[in-house]
Amino acid sequence: MAGYLKKEKGNNKMERLSSRWEYRWAGFWGQVYKRQVLLFVLLLVFFFEVIAWSDQAPILLTFDLHVDPVNNGFPAAGKAGAFQERTEWMQWVLDQTEPYAIPMSFLSGGWYMERVVSEEPPGGGAVLVRRMYETGGQIGSHHHKEFRASSFNWPSMESDASLPEVRKQWEDNINWVDAGIQKALELDPPVTADINGINRIKGAHSPQDESDYHQLMTEFGFDVREPGPEEDYYGYFGHHIWHPYRPSAANYLGEDLSASFVQVPSGPVIGYETIHHGTLQDMRPASMKRQLLQIYLNWRHANHTDAGSKVWTWGWGSHATDFEPSSVSRAALVEMLPWIENHFRNRIEPNSASVLQYATHLDVADAYLSWETENPGVSSFTFDSLIVEDWTTYPWLQPVAKEMQDYLWHSDLDMADVSAFKLERDGSDAVLLYNDGMTPVAVDLEFIFPGRIQVIGLQSGAVLSGTTGVLPDGLLVMDEPLWVTAIDLLLGDANGDGVIGVADLGILGANYGMTDVIFSDGDFNGDGVVDIADLGVLGAYWSSSSLSDMLGMQDTEQNVSIPEPAILSLFTISMLVIASRRR
Repeated sequence: MAGYLKKEKGNNKMERLSSRWEYRWAGFWGQVYKRQVLLFVLLLVFFFEVIAWSDQAPILLTFDLHVDPVNNGFPAAGKAGAFQERTEWMQWVLDQTEPYAIPMSFLSGGWYMERVVSEEPPGGGAVLVRRMYETGGQIGSHHHKEFRASSFNWPSMESDASLPEVRKQWEDNINWVDAGIQKALELDPPVTADINGINRIKGAHSPQDESDYHQLMTEFGFDVREPGPEEDYYGYFGHHIWHPYRPSAANYLGEDLSASFVQVPSGPVIGYETIHHGTLQDMRPASMKRQLLQIYLNWRHANHTDAGSKVWTWGWGSHATDFEPSSVSRAALVEMLPWIENHFRNRIEPNSASVLQYATHLDVADAYLSWETENPGVSSFTFDSLIVEDWTTYPWLQPVAKEMQDYLWHSDLDMADVSAFKLERDGSDAVLLYNDGMTPVAVDLEFIFPGRIQVIGLQSGAVLSGTTGVLPDGLLVMDEPLWVTAIDLLLGDANGDGVIGVADLGILGANYGMTDVIFSDGDFNGDGVVDIADLGVLGAYWSSSSLSDMLGMQDTEQNVSIPEPAILSLFTISMLVIASRRR
């Protein structure tokens, strides 16, 4: 249901603010009775909406942890030390994730796995890989441009390396990752598994040509691509892609259902705001929380309607080196995990749908493959125009993207039966509200917004508060999530034309003495009555040009203060208007 109910401060009126309805009820008992009837009707509507809910599968949240190349110029001791450090830092990551039963999306370069294989007796590297495997994680292959020239010698090729040279990179890295997996599985107790079934995801910085990349993915039998190039979407709409898809060789943000592999989307390194893949992306916790709220609102809309099911996913990336002690990635991870647990992983919708679960890239791809089988020929995602903010191509809720773009999470707000979050952008506050159940809930935001507010429905995009806004107390949150911001009103401008003048005085005079009123009726101080105090506000902000027009004067000075005689004239004319109304 789009819209919400608003109880104006200081009066007995309930307003239903939406594009279709407005209720004005007078009298105490009539209001109580009609409110009960309305709430009963709302509950019936909620009930029938639940029947139509589509029961979306949970959002699949991924945690990419991969090992980048070591500096090949390091001496032997330096390379061994780098291996040991990265192993210890990744062990720290597992210490954080295992209590939450998070399966890791682990990808390694060949140089690291050569070290794993060479440890005798098997050491921390093999134990780490086995630990990843036993906790449900994936183990895949990731490299930049390095190849194996000799034992523990992994130099990098130039960016313009030929396809046969790049193929050598792929072979060396894949083979050593396979060997490292085998070494880990041989630890006591040994595990028998299909290595090819484990190492089926690939990430690489070469070849540069997408057609060649597609060719190598097919040659080596990889059916899943590590997140990376599709991050460019962030630069177009302020968030990442939320559905896996088969990418086109001509445009990796476009879809080609004949492609041999699935692209799993995600964000870059947790904790940083930096340029990655040529696009500035914000993955600091405050931005990550905003992005999680955005994907949830879209998932929620799909789940609360009869929209067809899709695979929903997001996540973050990281390198082993990002988790050195005192790093921003460590701090961000410690902050994010309990927040995600509290707001999303433990959340169950009224139709019993779970909101979020952690998954590996392979889990996401397998979910997509199952969806694809059930929906042959159906597009999962594509972005072909490559035009910034081309909303004609945008597949999700535009109000969520437009209103929340570039906002940063500030704090969680403690409200019963409503999830509420304060966000900030350039010094301006906003509040996101959504109902946790099926019963309308009234909230009071006066502690954040002392004045009137604008309320936007994040599904319909409707401005539910009208042009002059509403007071921040008594907002009734129903099924549609609400986006609330402060509204800058021109005091005395009852008709909202940007000028305080004769028309506004007429509105005030017509409603003088009335108590069932709002700002547009002339109640400029929000006390629920149009009286002398509101006339004082009107006089204080009266436009000098309007006063000149009213008194028939041609004053060449504009935007000057009103002299006291003019104020007296305004007051006298106001009394005449009011007296005329009462006769």
